[in-house]
Amino acid sequence: MTEYQIADGIPITWLLSVSGIVLGGVFGLLKWFAGRMIDEIETRLKRIDDLEGRFERLMAELPLHYQRREDAIREYTTINAKIDRLTEVLIDIRGVMNAKQN
Repeated sequence: MTEYQIADGIPITWLLSVSGIVLGGVFGLLKWFAGRMIDEIETRLKRIDDLEGRFERLMAELPLHYQRREDAIREYTTINAKIDRLTEVLIDIRGVMNAKQN
C-alpha cells in the first residue's frame, strides 16, 4: 500500500490528522467562546428586565410621594386663608366679649 506524500516526505494522512485536530480545537474554542457570550448576554438581559420592572414600580409610586410646586403653593395659600379667617372670627368674638364686659 502506497501513501501519498508531500514534497518533504510527510504523509498526507498525518497532515490531515494534524489539521483536523487543529480545526477541531479552533471550533471547540469558538463554541466555548460563543457559549460564554450567550450566557453573558442572558445575564445582562435579566438585569435589564429587573431594572425595567423597578423603574415601572417607581413610576407607579411616584405620584404618591411627589407633590408639585404649584399644588404646594395652592395648599399653603388655602391654609393661610383659613387661618386668617379664624383669626378674624376670634378678634370679632373678643371684641364682642369686651363690649359685654364694659
